[in-house]
Amino acid sequence: MKTFPCIKGKMGDWAYYLTSMRVTELVNYVKFADQLFPRDDLDQIMQRELTKRSEGITEYLLKNDQRFMGALIVAAVGGEPKFIPVSFGDESAYSFAEGKLGFLRFDGSESYYTLDGQHRLAAIRDGLARDPERLSKDEVSLIIVWHKNDEDGRKRARRLFTTVNRYARKTSREEDLAFDEDNPVDIFTRRLVREHAFLKQRTKVTNLARQGEFRLTKTESMRPEDGYDRNFLFALLTLKRCNQILMTKWLSSAHIEAQKLPDFEVLEQGYAALVQRWNQLIERVPPWQHLNAEPGESLDKYRKKNGGHPLVRPIAIVAFVGAVATVFDEGGEMATIQRVANQFADLTVHPLRGLLWKEEKGGMHDGQARRNAAQALFSYYLMGQPTKENVVLQWEGATGRALPSPLLDREA
Repeated sequence: MKTFPCIKGKMGDWAYYLTSMRVTELVNYVKFADQLFPRDDLDQIMQRELTKRSEGITEYLLKNDQRFMGALIVAAVGGEPKFIPVSFGDESAYSFAEGKLGFLRFDGSESYYTLDGQHRLAAIRDGLARDPERLSKDEVSLIIVWHKNDEDGRKRARRLFTTVNRYARKTSREEDLAFDEDNPVDIFTRRLVREHAFLKQRTKVTNLARQGEFRLTKTESMRPEDGYDRNFLFALLTLKRCNQILMTKWLSSAHIEAQKLPDFEVLEQGYAALVQRWNQLIERVPPWQHLNAEPGESLDKYRKKNGGHPLVRPIAIVAFVGAVATVFDEGGEMATIQRVANQFADLTVHPLRGLLWKEEKGGMHDGQARRNAAQALFSYYLMGQPTKENVVLQWEGATGRALPSPLLDREA
């Protein structure tokens, strides 16, 4: 017989009970659905198959002292559940909770399985096996529902599983950036737009909305015809992309682990290194240098409907930063950055024309293949790698056509 202290609730025709359970109890009592309902019949399948998603959750549990996870939905099947309410008496200040607080008691013939949260259960099982001393005292919250162990009961449970997962919404990229307190790159990005004078002014964080509204921008495109965009170099997500590129080797050398917040000193070192790299870039990219010296000036001079400088366009900026990261990581010549930024100062001229700039109607191309080809182009002139032949192959592969004119040698 199992008894749970709980809060009772009701939604639609489902009664549910909120409780908590030690993880040691959880792994003993609660099973996976296919342990109770073998997947040998389509009508027996209660949920999706387990995947490797649980591995990342296990690492999170083992590496974070501030660990937490949402409630698992646990289905009890069979048995005779009975809710026993706690009575407070009519005169009690807590009488409003009458019928809501109490105990859920089963007769012992029931079984339990995860209706929603099987990857979290798998992660808890694995984490507890690897480090029982760390996790054994943890408690997880449960939402318990009950259904009969017959065809109608299983259909009812499958419908609930579908409903819970169909209407659940994964956080967006911009929400992850705004909320994540374990990812150094997200932390650095938020700090840059708070503290760095140039990036604070030139990064688009929100969309133009009604007064008093705060809406994170979801797009990375910047349009010269948009009066609001004309003051920004790029959007918040583009800044994060650039930060990730600039810090990838540092994150690896600092042994930064996923889902684990580094020590304060490590974060400070990383942020200082990132600021230094941005400052060196701003000093050596002519449009950025000018915009930094003239804080109130718009980008109209550089970002035009009929072209302009590539390094005020997000796709070109990300490609250029990807190439420059190698200069920083391998101790390349800093003066080369400015030379290459000056060399490629016009989107409408080959080889950027046709690759990033649309030849016929104008406007920007996008896509990973074109970005990679542009990064290879910049890298060749910055560091001599990849080879010129490889750059041509990437250009032609990304555009689906032959390069109209030969590339200049790097030495020229």
